[in-house]
Amino acid sequence: MRRLWHLAAIAFASCLVAFYLTQPAKANLFTSPVSPVFTPTSPPVTTTVPVEGKSYTTNDGVWVVFPSGAITQSTVVTYVAGTVNPTGDKTSVGRFFEFSATQGGKPVTRFSTPISFSVPYPQSYLVRGDNIYFYWLDGTEWVTSGLTTVVDPNGQRIIGYTDHFTTFALLGTDKMVYLPLMFKLY
Repeated sequence: MRRLWHLAAIAFASCLVAFYLTQPAKANLFTSPVSPVFTPTSPPVTTTVPVEGKSYTTNDGVWVVFPSGAITQSTVVTYVAGTVNPTGDKTSVGRFFEFSATQGGKPVTRFSTPISFSVPYPQSYLVRGDNIYFYWLDGTEWVTSGLTTVVDPNGQRIIGYTDHFTTFALLGTDKMVYLPLMFKLY
């Protein structure tokens, strides 16, 4: 009888784990939802991009490429590195930054052709390269729509292509597996 109960307990625990793994990630039920907040960690870096286009590297290794034709007049671009909390059900890879652009003092909301930016990432991250994507903050949600991500594992860089500037994050979806707890009843 004791052995039968033991086997039933193991089967039940395994079913719970299988159920848990198939459910989408949810916020902690004991806390209220919190909107992500960007907090700068460095002073803004500003550069002027001519109509002909320009490539430059920020002080923390972000490469930015404006191809010819992306803008119609000289544009002032500002870059700020920072942190964002919370990231929801995504795993942070530790890269958060904001880009903004102005032409003649007026904000630029879209570019004629996509611009690209890339950031380095070390292989030591727990999130695999095939699960890392750039996300942008759309109100209170991290989304990937309108943003293409390409992983260059040889160069250890992640490249993003976008037609607008906002708050960006390098986030991943980890594939952690939780195994059932086994115990012996005496």
